Amino acid sequence: RGMRNHEVGLSILHKPTHIHQLRLLTIFCDFFSVPTIDEASKNAVFMLLFTSTNQERAKLLVKLVSLAMHVGNSQVLRATGVQMQQLSCTSQYSLQLAQAVVSDFIILLPDAASKLKDLPKISPLFTANFLTAITEMYFNTESTDLKPPPKILLEVITQWVENYNNVCTAALSENLQPALPTGAIPMPAITPYAGLIKWCVLSPLYETDPEVNRLYSTLHLCLLNSLFKHDWNQNEGNLISVQALTAIIHLINQKQCNEEQKEKSIVKLAQIISVALFAKSIYGNMQDLGIQLNTLAWNRLVQIIFKEHHLDQAIHPC
Repeated sequence: RGMRNHEVGLSILHKPTHIHQLRLLTIFCDFFSVPTIDEASKNAVFMLLFTSTNQERAKLLVKLVSLAMHVGNSQVLRATGVQMQQLSCTSQYSLQLAQAVVSDFIILLPDAASKLKDLPKISPLFTANFLTAITEMYFNTESTDLKPPPKILLEVITQWVENYNNVCTAALSENLQPALPTGAIPMPAITPYAGLIKWCVLSPLYETDPEVNRLYSTLHLCLLNSLFKHDWNQNEGNLISVQALTAIIHLINQKQCNEEQKEKSIVKLAQIISVALFAKSIYGNMQDLGIQLNTLAWNRLVQIIFKEHHLDQAIHPC
């Protein structure tokens, strides 16, 4: 065991060869799968090995996560999910990891939707946090190029949300304290709802492929179903921020397109807001939401939302 630990240490310190990488990946998979080692100890090792600053280790982590996804190693995936949440799913660390896994593994994997269909069952925490990171990568409002996700990735995600109703909220139901090293404080979970909603709402404005639009429509319906049917509790009410919704409204208004495209986009947004308000899952300044909705082209469903949820009073209080 001492020789093996020494070998791992040397290999990590220096840039490993392909053979060394394979041996390291096997050792890591074996270590994190040992049932007699408690989860907090495993995560302490994981956090030490895969820091947010070492680029060589970051590349090795991409290969480890890709391998774990391929073979269904739930322990490696869970440790990765914990690390992503502790550093934030929207941090540069998590985004770079997600981007590399998508480009180096998912896009290149033959029949990815079929191979990865049960990932939310194998590792709910990793899937939820990975999904949140992915949604930040596409239709990114901080980029001048609002690039949509690749079709194969959209297929995988749509299948996850369709078949696993709680995939978007899985991280919220986790108590990470027992999984963390002594003294560590669990970081709050961020759900992928806002990002997925943005994808669906903007799709009529940017996507012309009928098959891809059908995928977006399916994903949109699955999100509505997830919001409507989820068993909400006191800790899970705040899922979608007013700030995220107003950013989407700004993008709709900004896009130059025909009235039919814009109408489809507004309808999708209004449907989401209607169900989310019913489920009490929107948080933030409702007056701001009302003001921004008022900037959209006239829509019957938006007017119903104003009336049923008294958003007109939020804008013009008595």
